[in-house]
Amino acid sequence: GDVGDTFTAFSATFQLTLVEQKTLDYIATQLYRAEGCTTPQDFMEVWIGLHPRKRWDTTQTVYVHHFARVATKEKP
Repeated sequence: GDVGDTFTAFSATFQLTLVEQKTLDYIATQLYRAEGCTTPQDFMEVWIGLHPRKRWDTTQTVYVHHFARVATKEKP
């Protein structure tokens, strides 16, 4: 997705606010909590579980999508 794109999940609408490339090492050490993990090791295990054919490569570059919930108008 691109910045400004919206999507619906969990009965809510979200908008992409930033898309950037980062290494898996950066995500594991700096963004693991934003990814829903409690430790860098936890993130690594989740990643490997989601991508079993690939090896863990700290230098692999991936896209990180940041998003925010879009306020919805309440019905009168």
